[in-house]
Amino acid sequence: MKKVGFWSRRFTGWLAWWLIFLGTVVQAQNARVPGIPGVDAVGVPSKPLNFTHFTAKKRLIDSAWLSHNPGMASHPDAGRIAAEQPDSNAIEVLEKRTETSRYYVDGKNPGRVFSQSAYGALHYKKNGQWLLIDRRLEQKSQYLLEAPHQEEPVGFDLKKQESYIKTGTGTVSFNHWKLYGGKGKVKKLLATADWSNCQAGDDGVLVRDIFPGVDAEMRVERGEVKSSLIVRKWEFPGYEKYFFEDTYQHAKGTALHFPTNKKLKSGVGKLALSVDGKKLAAIGKAFAYVSGRSDLTVDLPYQLEGANQSIVLSENVLGTLLEAGSFVIDPTVTGARSELAQAGHLNSHFDGDNSNCTEDRFAESCSYGWKLQVPGAITVTKLYFDARVEALAPCAMKNLFYKYRIGTGNCGLKVYWIPEVETNEGNKPGFATVEKRDVDNYNNCLQPTCDPTAVDIRLSIMRKCMGTAGCGADCVRGVGPFVVTVEGETLRAAFVLPAAETEICNGEEVRLATKAAFGIVGSGYGYVWTPGGFSGETLTVKPAKTTDYTVTLSDACGKVTEKVKVKVLSDPPKTETSKLTGCGKVSFNGTDYTESIMLKESIKGASGCDSLIRETEIVVYPGKVTEESRDLSGCEFVDYKDTRYTQSTVLDEVYKNALGCDSLHRVINITVQPLEAELLSSSDPASVFLGEVVTLTPKVNRDEFTVVSWEPGSLFDDPTAPKQTVVVNQDATYTVYIESEDGCDGSATVRLMGKDVPGSTLYPSSFTPNGDGINDVWKPIRDADELEVWVYSRWGEVVFHMKGGSREWDGTYKGQPVPAGTYTYRLMVHGRYNYSGMVNVVY
Repeated sequence: MKKVGFWSRRFTGWLAWWLIFLGTVVQAQNARVPGIPGVDAVGVPSKPLNFTHFTAKKRLIDSAWLSHNPGMASHPDAGRIAAEQPDSNAIEVLEKRTETSRYYVDGKNPGRVFSQSAYGALHYKKNGQWLLIDRRLEQKSQYLLEAPHQEEPVGFDLKKQESYIKTGTGTVSFNHWKLYGGKGKVKKLLATADWSNCQAGDDGVLVRDIFPGVDAEMRVERGEVKSSLIVRKWEFPGYEKYFFEDTYQHAKGTALHFPTNKKLKSGVGKLALSVDGKKLAAIGKAFAYVSGRSDLTVDLPYQLEGANQSIVLSENVLGTLLEAGSFVIDPTVTGARSELAQAGHLNSHFDGDNSNCTEDRFAESCSYGWKLQVPGAITVTKLYFDARVEALAPCAMKNLFYKYRIGTGNCGLKVYWIPEVETNEGNKPGFATVEKRDVDNYNNCLQPTCDPTAVDIRLSIMRKCMGTAGCGADCVRGVGPFVVTVEGETLRAAFVLPAAETEICNGEEVRLATKAAFGIVGSGYGYVWTPGGFSGETLTVKPAKTTDYTVTLSDACGKVTEKVKVKVLSDPPKTETSKLTGCGKVSFNGTDYTESIMLKESIKGASGCDSLIRETEIVVYPGKVTEESRDLSGCEFVDYKDTRYTQSTVLDEVYKNALGCDSLHRVINITVQPLEAELLSSSDPASVFLGEVVTLTPKVNRDEFTVVSWEPGSLFDDPTAPKQTVVVNQDATYTVYIESEDGCDGSATVRLMGKDVPGSTLYPSSFTPNGDGINDVWKPIRDADELEVWVYSRWGEVVFHMKGGSREWDGTYKGQPVPAGTYTYRLMVHGRYNYSGMVNVVY
């Protein structure tokens, strides 16, 4: 067996419930009710029964809950969440309960209230207290499921595989199903109920294959278990009749009979279950219908035997139903007290008749009227509707809609609630259910006053004409309770700015603002601020110390107050002043200021507010400076302001005005530059030969200069020529005299010593390299600078070459003595004089 807490498979069998999910403030749809023009309809989406999980049914008893229910922490329903709870934040005020009404306050916004009024009991009285009626199942242990919050709790014991109702005269258990087959007078057991494949949720228990090919759905209502056997396929052919047998068990034993004739042992109709002659429960009429087709319905007879009750299904009926598809066998067990309560509160008041009834008209209705409690001093913000409407076979969901009327007029009558079902689903009997859904079609129906009021409300369930056979009051009915919730808000501040408390520094302003909302507006809202008695939604204040401000908001019924604390964190700040002056600009804290300015610097205290204000006055005097430049120059020195400068330099002079600012900037450029010259010759003076022509050119450190004269003057025809040409015939010194543009004198000298021109007799004409120590080498017979020598054999091969060094030849070539004979030589003197001759090698 699966543990109940893990059941998750969804039931998709014969019965569908349609739950209306309209969302927050659902707008009326544009759909039209067929055959009734000009009427807007609220669509009702469908949703299956919950056989998969258990919703939360209790909340934490915290300080917020206790603030609205002081001293009631031990109340049996403390923290209990009703199925019709209007909002997750809503806290029920238990002391305001009546049999058919509840009152809630929003735990986060006490001005938001909810008043619920019902047709049908919301509570039952026990030990002087009104206790919650809740049809939903709860998981009490691994195998025990129960809906305990009602006068006759119903539940399931999964271990014993049974359903039960706790009646006033004890617990009766049932759904102990067995399946028999009959031929003639022989009755054979075919199968015993198997609950091993089950799942459960708020609405009941679903058992898969309770018999092979047959599922069981056991739905809970108040004091009632509706057991439906869904035959998907048939595994037991070959019998004339089939008996679905159930046994009712009670500690004192039970008796079953037909209320219309207690002597009958078989027949079609309702049954009564008694203990010691007192009615314990009622069993509804058994019938079968094809899934999705309310038109194919067959009444089934009961057969009674002591505490056993069998639903009899003939082979012919079975075949007919199976041929059309899967079918449902549908009995209901209701506790006697719950049956009485339903009869007293939720019986169908049939308002229509069959006169002039046609198939396309909704002309028959069941109506329910009660009083809607409207809290005083509120603005109605929403209306919530909880209703459960059932279509009974042969009627179907497509054959009904319902509507509400609020007040004694016609407010709401043109808003129709229509189940939105697929075609095949619309052909079924079943439920249309709306839970805690709000629409805005009815808000104008209520006009609250300062005191609570009670307004008439009427729910009418309209059904389509079904013809003579189907026009009884059992076609459609309200299951209930029908609950309408009025949500509203009393006068409150929609906002207060700043919220609760704000902190400012001394000298700052703060804007206080509020806006009233809800309540009974009348001619408008009033606003009064204290201290000061100012009126209006806003107020700007500049308090010197911490101050509590109160705004009183008023409407037509009363007043509410809100407080704002403006906390002043500091005393007035102290002030320090200073002054900075400068010419042209003033630098302060890393910034250059070129214009006068007053600077303020705030020094924060421990509170974060200004504790010291430093004021710095910056004064910038005009900084226009005249720029002037002077150039002074000299050959050896420059005298300026009693100072002699022998080197070039630059002097800066600054003159200030009466404000102490620079007014003149003078730059003195002193240039000291002696006239320097060098006399250059076209040949190296140390290598000039007698008779050589040389050009003399002065090189001067100035671009512009003049030649005054040359010496010796007798040698030059033009004494002021910029260059001269001379023939070196002797050792002589030459001088040039020059003058610069700025009057500096200078001169330069060069000495030219003429050398003798060398001849071809530098070497002897022969030598004897025989090693006797006499004339063994060939060498110059006199000195000669810059000498290079080549000696050639008769075939032109160089056998000796020397540049610099000793310039002596020992008569060898590659380490071997050359043959005796005549050799040609060539001389290069000073790189420019070439001579050649013959030398004889003699051994």
